[in-house]
Amino acid sequence: MPSSWFIRHWPLEKVLEDESTVDNQKIQEQLFEDAEIAVHYEDICSINHRKYAKDNQRKVQRFRELQEDGGFVCADYPLIKRMRVGIAEPKSEFYCSEEFHFLKRLRLEKSFDVSTNMRVRLLAGAPRQGTLLKWHVIGDRLEHLISGKIEESWEWLLPYEKETVCQEYLRKEFHLLYLLLPFGRALEDIDIAGVTEEGQRIYALLTNEEKEDKLKEKVQDLSRFDGVRVFFCPENESAKKLQREFKGRITFVWSNKTVWEWLSAPRNRRYKEMLFSGV
Repeated sequence: MPSSWFIRHWPLEKVLEDESTVDNQKIQEQLFEDAEIAVHYEDICSINHRKYAKDNQRKVQRFRELQEDGGFVCADYPLIKRMRVGIAEPKSEFYCSEEFHFLKRLRLEKSFDVSTNMRVRLLAGAPRQGTLLKWHVIGDRLEHLISGKIEESWEWLLPYEKETVCQEYLRKEFHLLYLLLPFGRALEDIDIAGVTEEGQRIYALLTNEEKEDKLKEKVQDLSRFDGVRVFFCPENESAKKLQREFKGRITFVWSNKTVWEWLSAPRNRRYKEMLFSGV
């Protein structure tokens, strides 16, 4: 299956040194309207990495890999706050000219601009470093978005979306009232830290891990916190074994079963619709 990629066009106001901020915005507008993605790096019209300075060679190689192999692409244009999703076909034609600032460009096929709401959701889980990167955690979701075949399942949700759903589950089922810290990737050993309506601290961790040793390590991390402790994971034999071992100390919640059933209940219909709404 073709790889999924994320490209973040220059987010700063001035990257092409000879261009003004306004010109940079116009460049991104033109790229967006032409359904093109672009990288710069140096004033060279080539995707032969050996022609570039050592610091840029790996970057140009990545661009060449996408051009050769193709892939599903999510392209963000930060200066105009727009985003496209589309397909870079294998052996795509490569465009570059001095007149257009030596930008190395590829055209996206079957592309469309996503809504502001979907752009924010995709950016929340996008790779944070670099311009053009393979996007492993997105799985086959870009392909599904492009085809219009969004799968309504727990597995289809991205990790940070699952964390959000589990936080809402805690609000309804464990009386979570306030968050103490931002939830998700910013925290170590836990994903959610808050206070319940009863004034107790509550901590939760969410994982898709299934190996018993790895699961136990995470459960032990959670067990070091004082308060209500909730461990979200898929139901499997390793998790059930740990549930028995930590009974009375940690509450296990099967994310792919219990949380999914909660999300699918009639009272949460609108919430679920919003999570799986189109682009």
